[in-house]
Amino acid sequence: MMWPLLALSVLALAILCERLMFYGSLGFPSTRQNREFYAILTGRDTKALDAVLPVSHPVFGPYFAELRRISRHGGMEQGSRNQEVLDILAQEIKDRLDSRLPLLSVIVRAAPLMGLLGTVLGMIETLSYLAAVEGGVDLKGLAGGIWQALLTTAAGLGIAIPTLLVQSWFLSRKKRVMDALYRMTSAVFTLCAASEERGHGT
Repeated sequence: MMWPLLALSVLALAILCERLMFYGSLGFPSTRQNREFYAILTGRDTKALDAVLPVSHPVFGPYFAELRRISRHGGMEQGSRNQEVLDILAQEIKDRLDSRLPLLSVIVRAAPLMGLLGTVLGMIETLSYLAAVEGGVDLKGLAGGIWQALLTTAAGLGIAIPTLLVQSWFLSRKKRVMDALYRMTSAVFTLCAASEERGHGT
C-alpha cells in the first residue's frame, strides 16, 4: 500500500500548493480595506466606495463592480433584482473558494484507512508466514514483519494530519471572505437606503 499512499501524498501536496497560492493572492479582506470601508459607513458617502473596492480582481471583480453600480444608481428601487444578481456572483465566488477542497476531505479520510489496510495486510502476511514455519518463532523476523506492517499506518496518518490542518485554515479563510462580502453588501444597501431617504427628505 505504500505506492498508493505515495501517489495520494503527491496529489495532496499539489492541491495544497495550488490552494495556498490561490488564497494567498486574494488580498481580501485586508485591514486597510476594512478601515477605509468603515470610515465610509461613518461618513455615509457611497461615492467613496469606488476608491475602496478594487476596479479589477480575478475573483471579486464582478461582485465589486455590481456593488459600485448599486451604490451609484441606488439599491432600493430594484432591491430584489440587485440581491439576486449579487447572490449569483457570491455563489460563483464560493465555488472558486471551495474548488478542490472536497477532494482534500476525501484524502484526509482515505489516507488513514489505506494505511490501516496496509497494516492489516502486512499482519496477515506476517502471521501466515509464522504459522507455516516449523519449530521456534523467529522473534527478529516477527518484529521486522510487524514494523513493516505498521509503517503504512504511520504514512497514512502522516498524510492525513497535515492535510487536515491546512484544510481547516482554508475553510476558516473562506468563511472570513464570505462574511466580509455579506457585511459589505449589507452596508452598501444600508447606505443606499439612507441616501434615498435623505433625497426624499429634501
